[in-house]
Amino acid sequence: MKILVSLQLCLLFSLLFVVTINAQDEANYMSQLLKALTPTPSGWSNNTHHCNWTGIVCQSSQVVAIKLTQWYTP
Repeated sequence: MKILVSLQLCLLFSLLFVVTINAQDEANYMSQLLKALTPTPSGWSNNTHHCNWTGIVCQSSQVVAIKLTQWYTP
């Protein structure tokens, strides 16, 4: 379980280091993140914009922070 969480955190940090990204790319990355997280965090769905997901912080419709501490503890 710890290895899975570590791998997921590596994915998250990789996403955060992307400097320039268009809206479609961001939506694709967030969709991939949604598929990678098990269990799926509540409030996360491909039916809603990722900026409305619990723990996702956006500014001007772009992700600036991802907070998963309520689901995954280190």
